[in-house]
Amino acid sequence: MARGDVSMMGLGTVTHVEGTKLCGFGHPMMEAGVTALPTTIGKVHWIFASEQHSSKIGESARSLGALIQDRQSSIVVDESKTAPVFPLTAEIQGATGIPKKNWNVEIAEERFMSSGITASVLGSILDASVNERRDVTWKLTSKLSVRGHGTITLDDFGVATGGMPDASELAHSKIARAVGEVLNNPWENVHVDKVESVFTVDYSRELTRIRGVDVLDPVVDVGQNVRIRVHMVPFVGPETTKVVEMKMPDEMAGKEVEIEIVPGYAVQPDLAAPQSLSDLLANESKQSLTPKSLVLQYRARAQGVAYKGHVADRLPAFAADLLRPSTTDVAPEAFPSYTRVVVPLDRYIEGGDRVRIKVRPLMR
Repeated sequence: MARGDVSMMGLGTVTHVEGTKLCGFGHPMMEAGVTALPTTIGKVHWIFASEQHSSKIGESARSLGALIQDRQSSIVVDESKTAPVFPLTAEIQGATGIPKKNWNVEIAEERFMSSGITASVLGSILDASVNERRDVTWKLTSKLSVRGHGTITLDDFGVATGGMPDASELAHSKIARAVGEVLNNPWENVHVDKVESVFTVDYSRELTRIRGVDVLDPVVDVGQNVRIRVHMVPFVGPETTKVVEMKMPDEMAGKEVEIEIVPGYAVQPDLAAPQSLSDLLANESKQSLTPKSLVLQYRARAQGVAYKGHVADRLPAFAADLLRPSTTDVAPEAFPSYTRVVVPLDRYIEGGDRVRIKVRPLMR
């Protein structure tokens, strides 16, 4: 399943050989049916003899063939076949004194397993390199190359208060999910050419908690900026404040507006549902706004629609009605429209808040 600087494999006994094919185990490996996983000649180092559960300890000696059948009674390997694999490289930055900073692994390309294997390999690399019970801010920048569709860049990040993320957490990372979604896409059969990851660690807690907010302008005129003071408490150090502003347009005249203050990484931009693999890859790299930022947003009176890769986030109600067909259910997808202001910061924000302000009606 993985070979190189990180190895993951199952070891079993060959039962019968016929030509270039063999069967073994006498039981399934994962009962996956028709499959294609790399196989190898195994070298047994030690046998743990037990009447309850005997097992063998061994390693790979030489690559040979591919697993083509994984059935309830046995597995079948064909020595003449070659299973698809893709390379994964990982570089660790910011950790001084570790013996190994660059890792090279080959991962089996299997639609149902590659995502989990990728997460497990990355988790094993972190566990062997920077597994410390310390406060750490980490960032995982990965490049996923798909044959015939170019390369996309994905960023995962986090702030840990007692150690690094493990394989179970990395299973929800953007790079692990992207590998699974690409190999399981419904439009075409594709191959992953490579995955290149850079893991950057900073042994500090770059995290600020929102303690509360003050509304400096509870009532404003149309076209005027609402000022909100945000109180932020870092992990170490005194409380800081930041005044952020948001302009009120004509459409909100005479209305009471609820403004939400949230971290940038918690806000997903408006995206159209993918209609092809190219759309899927384009959406993968747009899963959130600027991570280190504060976002002010409120629900606009307009309606947004998305269709075939296009997004219109400001449509009046009558326009949305005109786009709704009467003879088919293949139609633009409606979504609530938001007005947003993104305020860049130097660290990640935790928490959120809501405030209400009043916009004076227009005087004519």
